Amino acid sequence: MTLVLVAKLYPNTAVSRRDKISFERKYSRHLLKTVVSALFDCILYDDEVGEIVRTRRFESPIGPTYVSLAHKYPFIVVAFDTSPIGVDYECGRKFGEIPHNSFFSYRQRRWIAAAPSDNERNFRILLEWTRGEAVYKCSTKDGLVVRSVVYLGDDADNILSVATTGPTRLYIVNILLGVE
Repeated sequence: MTLVLVAKLYPNTAVSRRDKISFERKYSRHLLKTVVSALFDCILYDDEVGEIVRTRRFESPIGPTYVSLAHKYPFIVVAFDTSPIGVDYECGRKFGEIPHNSFFSYRQRRWIAAAPSDNERNFRILLEWTRGEAVYKCSTKDGLVVRSVVYLGDDADNILSVATTGPTRLYIVNILLGVE
């Protein structure tokens, strides 16, 4: 079972462009700590949260639990699974041309280039980008098969990709967070 939490942050004060990344990191760790404590009835300390973020794994009452984080201001995504997992999220990102040609395969570049409109090309770039990031975060050294699931949000600029090596039963929970 894969549990994905998508949190939209509502800060009480304006966040400068320069501070967005540290803001995202701070609250993604806070969300991870809160959710793990609530779901698994345990208390996590800040150094333990750092270790989970680094190793993407922790021991829970149900056994080894894997975690993946993604953030794109003002959204934070935390995914949990009993198998290795990767998650990526993009929203509102616009590309003029296909970025980082080395990131996409020849087949992907051809499919993106064949898009009938700029909006469709942007959608295809985001789709392949998030899928690739999720698979990369999920990748294991033992060569397990990775399954990829893509969840499309309300519009074509809102894409969540999840990759896991286990059976996929995806539960997505949207939450709103007021933060200081």
